[in-house]
Amino acid sequence: MLVRPMSKYLIGSRLKDRRRARVRRNGEYSERTRNAFVMAIIAVGVLVLVVSSRWTRSSNVAEPGEGDERAIALPSSASERIALDYIEAIQNEDFERVFKMTQWMQERVKHVLLENNSETAHREIEAFYRRERDDFFAASIGTSLTEEGIADPDLFTPNAIVRVVEVKEGLSRPILDKGRPVNMVVLEVEYPPFVTAPTAADEKRIDRVRAALYLTLDGKIIKASVRGNARVYPDAVLYRHLTPSEARRARARTSSSRML
Repeated sequence: MLVRPMSKYLIGSRLKDRRRARVRRNGEYSERTRNAFVMAIIAVGVLVLVVSSRWTRSSNVAEPGEGDERAIALPSSASERIALDYIEAIQNEDFERVFKMTQWMQERVKHVLLENNSETAHREIEAFYRRERDDFFAASIGTSLTEEGIADPDLFTPNAIVRVVEVKEGLSRPILDKGRPVNMVVLEVEYPPFVTAPTAADEKRIDRVRAALYLTLDGKIIKASVRGNARVYPDAVLYRHLTPSEARRARARTSSSRML
């Protein structure tokens, strides 16, 4: 009579132990699964951060290929603003601003500072500044626009109407800025009848001209012509014949230049 109840007790105890072991295994499995899932999320996050940081560094320093016209460092709005500020400085005869904005002038200053002590460099820079200021705003003698270009003060005369036509960025121009990409601001300059306009050969007065200013990616104006920094499009110049008084003044300037 005592054997059968004892066997039932033993069987029931084994079943309970098995259930407890199964629950414990299931709990351990669930905990391992959760830990693995969390680790996977962390690994994916770290991978995304690493890849994005590498992409950001490479995209910031990458240079465009030939013909690439995408922006690199200077947005179009900034390029346009710098070009117009430069023109405004010319029209106001503010050479200090012109001096600070012109690439080759600032490179000359850096070279003088590197090659001389501070006192000598200061004297040389002052002399260079005065010489370039006098040359920059010197009155033109003879024809304003030639095959070598045009002086910037003759192109951007006071009260001339200047419009920005187009801004192109990251252009490959091997002869400008040592082959580095440059930004280009295309301008249309119009000379109303009351404005002193530049002249060309054959006693022609320029009514409208299209020109371009080139900028380094840090916003300095590049010298793009033999005369002046701006480059004029020869096929985009509109003329009108000079009045008799304008023609006499043009002939007088031409004869004076030949005597010199």
